[in-house]
Amino acid sequence: MNVSWKEDLQGDTGGDFGKMMVSLCTGAREENWDIDYDKAKEDAAKLQEAGVGTLGTEEAEINRILCLRSRPQLLQTLYDYEELTGQSFEEALDSETSGGLHDGFMSIVKFTRNPPRYFAERIRQYCSGAGTDDDGLIRIIVSRSEVDMEEILEEYLKLTDGEKTLGNTIDEECSGDYRKMLQCLISPH
Repeated sequence: MNVSWKEDLQGDTGGDFGKMMVSLCTGAREENWDIDYDKAKEDAAKLQEAGVGTLGTEEAEINRILCLRSRPQLLQTLYDYEELTGQSFEEALDSETSGGLHDGFMSIVKFTRNPPRYFAERIRQYCSGAGTDDDGLIRIIVSRSEVDMEEILEEYLKLTDGEKTLGNTIDEECSGDYRKMLQCLISPH
């Protein structure tokens, strides 16, 4: 039996979370940087109707908008949603969704609003508690080192109220050549 990647992913995740993961992995997100302001207002109204504005939550509509709109388009939609409802979309997600679906939707929204802040928060999460999530830490630092690491460093410092740099955290959480490699990637000069 030949199982497609979509069926495999849906089988491993299931439910609305699986549908979100498939939507993200299809590569169908709009790529343009132009904003259609009328569409943003329509999408904001659809988000309101799909969640807080109705009894129950229509996850498929939220999924469609969050997973398919370009970042600039989605950012405008989130702004219009706040104008329409008087609350942030994050507040609506907190009240209307839970579990993995909530976390997935929230990640999309946080990344849309401020990618460096999103990555700084993830790094902080990977370095908190007992042990370090080395795979997560490496994935972010390597993938973002030549993209927006300077902004991530600034956001990380803000997260710690100016008390700890990402370099300080790496010194505390890592050792040896692993620590040296990460330090070089976050400050290559």
